[in-house]
Amino acid sequence: DRCMGYFGAKQSTGQIVNFFGDRNRLYRVINRVMTDVSRPGGYNADGDAAWVFDQYNDYVIASCRGAPAQVLELGGTSEFADLGGGAGEGDTCGRIGPHFLIAQGRELRISAFNNPTDYVPAPDTQAAIAYLDQRGGLCQRITGGTDSGAIFQERMISRMTYIGGAAAFDLTPIEFNR
Repeated sequence: DRCMGYFGAKQSTGQIVNFFGDRNRLYRVINRVMTDVSRPGGYNADGDAAWVFDQYNDYVIASCRGAPAQVLELGGTSEFADLGGGAGEGDTCGRIGPHFLIAQGRELRISAFNNPTDYVPAPDTQAAIAYLDQRGGLCQRITGGTDSGAIFQERMISRMTYIGGAAAFDLTPIEFNR
């Protein structure tokens, strides 16, 4: 099947590990050989979507419309598994500060502080669910940095800044009709 997304991760040892996905499988490239590292049973991802990968410490997290968010621990597990912890399915994903985000449509599921495997909303962990402005359309991409990042929707760009506390983030639209 055709490639629907590619990612290069860096292990804490410094070794680069490459991943890619198609509609039914996720692969790891080892010595120029593709190795299936999908969860048992594979996937049925939307063929018009793309796998989006990002890294949180030694976790590689992947999301694609129509498939549950996936996680693989570098140097640990040899196969991807459902991310669980309330992450569900996602169209895209990304890291902003000490949190990992999974987006589906206009819904952002924000992980617990320094824990990319817990998405159950709770003020004491800072895990939460946020909803993007409907005028912006569906979430297309999340890009992040140490304390802030950008949320790209179909018609809007918002800045998401980590502020800590129970609210954790400030989400401010900065560009409309783009």
